[in-house]
Amino acid sequence: MINNKKILEFYKEQSKFGFIESVKIYKDIKDEHYVNYLEISFFNYPYVEGDKKMLITFQNISDLNLGNLDGLLKTVFSITDISSYQMENVKYKVVDDENNLVCFNCKDFEFSFS
Repeated sequence: MINNKKILEFYKEQSKFGFIESVKIYKDIKDEHYVNYLEISFFNYPYVEGDKKMLITFQNISDLNLGNLDGLLKTVFSITDISSYQMENVKYKVVDDENNLVCFNCKDFEFSFS
């Protein structure tokens, strides 16, 4: 288990956000193949219209567990590179240890700002 550059860049940025605005799960279907995605939008509190938000998109999620999303809780994800476990289509484990809001595995992730 290692923290690669992508994870470290994510940690640096996530500290500026942390409150979940929305959660979206969908499949992208092409030909006979599909990829499932989990998108989570984060904002900083207090939020003022026009403030930046962070969107994280996780690809090929598996073993998804969602906790109670009620309330306004600061969410900090712990992302671990588990590629050495050699599980098919799984490279990362994502966990919110503090509030138990989310836990899953995924193949890849990316984040952007709007």
